[in-house]
Amino acid sequence: MTISDAINNFYTRIGGKKNTIASYRATLEGFKEKFGNRNVPDILPAEVREYLKGLKISESTRYLRFSHIKALFNRAIMEERIKGNGIAWENPCKLISDDFRKPENESAPIQATIHADMQAVRLSLNQKYQLIFDIGARGALRIEEILSITPDTLIREPDGACCIRIEVKGGKIQNKVIPPDLCDKLHEYIEEHGIGKDERLFKMTRSAVWQVLKARGIEPHDLRRYAAYRAMEMGKDMKTIQGLLGHASPATTMIYLRNLSVSMLAKKLVGM
Repeated sequence: MTISDAINNFYTRIGGKKNTIASYRATLEGFKEKFGNRNVPDILPAEVREYLKGLKISESTRYLRFSHIKALFNRAIMEERIKGNGIAWENPCKLISDDFRKPENESAPIQATIHADMQAVRLSLNQKYQLIFDIGARGALRIEEILSITPDTLIREPDGACCIRIEVKGGKIQNKVIPPDLCDKLHEYIEEHGIGKDERLFKMTRSAVWQVLKARGIEPHDLRRYAAYRAMEMGKDMKTIQGLLGHASPATTMIYLRNLSVSMLAKKLVGM
């Protein structure tokens, strides 16, 4: 697989908003121009370092570019593993992480790269774990709620709205709204894997999910934190965020948001 092949495949996997795609393109098109005809395993850490150090950009932007390129190699490695190919090489960015730490002295907020960092985590996951990631990061469901989902609990309303029926404490039922495109992906996953209406979509334990995410520098509950952060960043009001998080009382949401530390989450991901 050449770098050009890897980048083209990466674009088909990335999803996300237009500005996210544009951000990655700003990095990867230049990388393709430099290394496009080279085979992915042949790219040396020193070459990546030299390329990034040679760009006339700020240190915070350089860190962002590094995160994008690291995500590209993570995805290429994952694709080879999915195909069942044994690989004897590792991400060259892993060996030069110390050269591209988040600058401490720049005025840009640490959360400036949080979206790229979280996207890099997502792209390092296989299809099943990407769906779990998306349900948590976009729908703000807890891991135990995600693992309880069956086709019967995935509901599409007549008006096109989509939600997941969740049983919460006290036996009460809540409908957690999810984006329609995510709902479509879940239905495709159900059909692709022949999952029965009463079967769980994700037949694994919470500890298994914990281990996979922990290996990538985050914890399962960080997905809900990220969902809350995204809602805050988009200017959603308190009532909307309360509904997203599924809190019975706005006071609980206030406590949650007060304790929400985006800097803490971002620091976990530095050097990922």
